[in-house]
Amino acid sequence: EKVRSRFQYRAFSTATAALQSDLALALEFLGLEPATASRKILRRNFRRLSKKLHPDHGGSPDEFRRLSACKELVENWLHRR
Repeated sequence: EKVRSRFQYRAFSTATAALQSDLALALEFLGLEPATASRKILRRNFRRLSKKLHPDHGGSPDEFRRLSACKELVENWLHRR
């Protein structure tokens, strides 16, 4: 009997929607506009925010982890774009 792998469209579309939602939140957190986002602006905004949110400068570790995760997500998106 031939076994076929099935493409899980529902799981794929749900994951894609979640990724787009996460990307929108990350862009907003970093103060970026999707149309004008660039690596240069991302670096500048990350540096500005990290000075406020880094634990050594009075910020919380959770907020800094969130900032780092948002930066990574947006970097990957910019690389693929």
